[in-house]
Amino acid sequence: IGKFGWTLQVSNGVISGSSTTGQIARSGATNGDMVVLGKHYLFRGVSRASGQASGTWTSQNCSGRWTAVRS
Repeated sequence: IGKFGWTLQVSNGVISGSSTTGQIARSGATNGDMVVLGKHYLFRGVSRASGQASGTWTSQNCSGRWTAVRS
């Protein structure tokens, strides 16, 4: 099991940075896509006002869970 860390920016509900794009709805629903080592991944989850977020990611051959915190 590997762990990867990404630094992303969120501004007005738009997620960007490190080959990642996505959005966070007012409800906290989070979704987007990213490219890691040449492979495309989709992510979904929920973000909270506290800055914590979690969800799942999927690619063609695998899936997993992700967590995020505001820095």
